[in-house]
Amino acid sequence: MWLEFRRVLFRSGKKNIASKFFYNALDRSVNNIKDSLAKSDKDFNPNDSKFGNYEIFKTIIYNASIPWRLVSMKFRGSNQQVPKSIGAEDTVTDAMKIIIKCSKSMKFDRNHRSFEDKLVTIFVDTFFKKGSVIKFNDDKTKLLYSKRMFMGLK
Repeated sequence: MWLEFRRVLFRSGKKNIASKFFYNALDRSVNNIKDSLAKSDKDFNPNDSKFGNYEIFKTIIYNASIPWRLVSMKFRGSNQQVPKSIGAEDTVTDAMKIIIKCSKSMKFDRNHRSFEDKLVTIFVDTFFKKGSVIKFNDDKTKLLYSKRMFMGLK
């Protein structure tokens, strides 16, 4: 999953830069997540196996994923966008693309934050189910359900 994210991050070359961005952002976001969990929970154990880098990254990807995709099909005599379920691998790839799209669309502030800082912000917000990725997913889910109701699908 890590290599897939690195591949999606920079499509045309520059894999070393992508891996530096990704691993630094993941380490910083894991530290931020552990710090905020330690502040909010007294019984928090940072050495627990469910708070490793890979498990936190899986949680981030799971929170950003949508198991549906709009597909153009002929329906009742005209072309309509119909929601179709997709496989697990495509769901993971779509979640990674959503995370990268939201981090690239973040505006620069006065401190001229780097792309790594943006990735850290997106990772932490997605882990705690808030921020632009979750808003994007909520909007897309509402659209998918409205299309399904319009089509009369269950």
